[in-house]
Amino acid sequence: MFMHAVVEGIFGIMPCLGDNHIVVRPSFPAHWDFARISIPDISLAYAKSDNLITLSVNTPVKRSVTVELPVITGVRSVRLNGKEVSYTAVAAVNCCRVKLEIPEGESFELSVEIEEASPGIDGDRRIVAGREACFTAYNCRVGRIYDSQGRTVKARVAEQKEGEGNKISRIFITPVDMGKYTVFAELHCSNTSFFYPLDLEVRRPWSIIQKYFPSDGSRRAGVESPRFNRKEKTIHMEIENNLDDAINEVAEIIAGGVTLKKEVFILPRSVASVTVDLGDAAYRIPPGKVQIEMKLAGHAEAANAVNWEPVNPYILNFSNRLRQLNLEECYTENLQHLFSPEFKWRIDYTGCGVGIDWREPIPEKDKLGYVLLSPPISQFEYGILPEQWNCTAYWEVPRLEHIIETPAGIKFKTAGVMEGRNILALASTQPYEQLSSSVTLRFPIPIKVEKIYLLTANLTKTLKCYYPGGEVVIRHEDGSERLHQLIPPYTMSCMVQDFCPTALAIPFGQIRNGGAPLNFGANPKDAYISLSDIVVDASCPVKEIELKCVASETILGVLGITVLAAE
Repeated sequence: MFMHAVVEGIFGIMPCLGDNHIVVRPSFPAHWDFARISIPDISLAYAKSDNLITLSVNTPVKRSVTVELPVITGVRSVRLNGKEVSYTAVAAVNCCRVKLEIPEGESFELSVEIEEASPGIDGDRRIVAGREACFTAYNCRVGRIYDSQGRTVKARVAEQKEGEGNKISRIFITPVDMGKYTVFAELHCSNTSFFYPLDLEVRRPWSIIQKYFPSDGSRRAGVESPRFNRKEKTIHMEIENNLDDAINEVAEIIAGGVTLKKEVFILPRSVASVTVDLGDAAYRIPPGKVQIEMKLAGHAEAANAVNWEPVNPYILNFSNRLRQLNLEECYTENLQHLFSPEFKWRIDYTGCGVGIDWREPIPEKDKLGYVLLSPPISQFEYGILPEQWNCTAYWEVPRLEHIIETPAGIKFKTAGVMEGRNILALASTQPYEQLSSSVTLRFPIPIKVEKIYLLTANLTKTLKCYYPGGEVVIRHEDGSERLHQLIPPYTMSCMVQDFCPTALAIPFGQIRNGGAPLNFGANPKDAYISLSDIVVDASCPVKEIELKCVASETILGVLGITVLAAE
């Protein structure tokens, strides 16, 4: 594999021996001045000086060769064994390819004389969405700007100018989407052209920095910025200025239904801390995510702070607006059975490789390979097959009350029984008939909702963090819908790890007989149920809530759902 990468990837040697032909299309790093390789089919040596590139080739028998030599400037001449020959210039990304078809022979030397001045483009690749950025191209003419990803509003090239004997062009690009992407500038030298990639990092004019801190045993995971402190009645944020100019304006901030003004000063391309006093409005904000909207310097942005401290239930009739949903007809499994050795599903990882199974007799195969069934709870023991299929760990679940009141003051209606079905468990792992991968909850009468609170006992795999494990789709009466992704650890918790900064982990029993639980709390045997919330557009009634599990080796387990009706 390594030799294949060197021979074909770097030296670009691609034999077509059935036709007695070899293609040589090298892709050497720009700073390489010399390279040599010798293999049974061909030997070649490459050398580059200030304005001369040479390629010497030898083959054991007479063979025809196609050479595509990369250059990044104009070509003065091409010589084959000392004699000037014609060639084809092929435009490519990062270089122009000087292409020659060389008839059958055993050896030859190719020399390409190039111009001394190489083209390029100067300019800061960190640019701001909606604002025109300027780049300077030198030693070339600029043709079209190719926006292959469709991410810019417009791109234009200013009139060509001469400066200090060099050809100079101005390229103006106005991006619309944030992110990292590439546009290509077509650069023309005297008699060659190629596509020069501009790797752009497009930012907002300013942004609220989202900063988290992990659980370390002494404190639970949380959100550092923006941070809501109910006792101090403040919201603290870190704001990053991505502009080349200072921001010195009055910001308009909406939080908890209250509009506030705050003077903000941030130096160019730097970060400043901003603290906003909410006053008595801090006591009226429901537990969970606090949506913050900020307008500053012609740009608006929203972010979420988190606070799970209980609020005064008598203010704004908070308790009277909570509606506990009845999930009795939706429960699919028993919580303790789900996380015991008796419940089994197909896992992706099967030891040293796919399809390895040491059991006797070997289980029957399906169209995907060996069916290796293992308890979900075995993911929290070492992933060695004998330990997995001899799993003894189980979640010792305490009594499940009919009404569970969380430390944040949010109550949930549960099945209220230890036996029988008491959890809505969704999974997308074989055997599929055990658990559904999605369920839709319908409101007989659509209701305006401010928040949806979830009480969950999820299972997420450590190696499957940072991409969606579950999804919640909110469908409104007017036909619109909103997708909310549950991404561990950010917005999706796990029953053995207190690692979700936006959720409240509630100790709930322990893992017994576990070999080596992969959790990081103060007590490595602790298990948790978690309280999390989803902020909903309260202007339009909700008619459906769809819950989905979208990753294998993942369980979205819902014990209860409570909605906060809009005022």
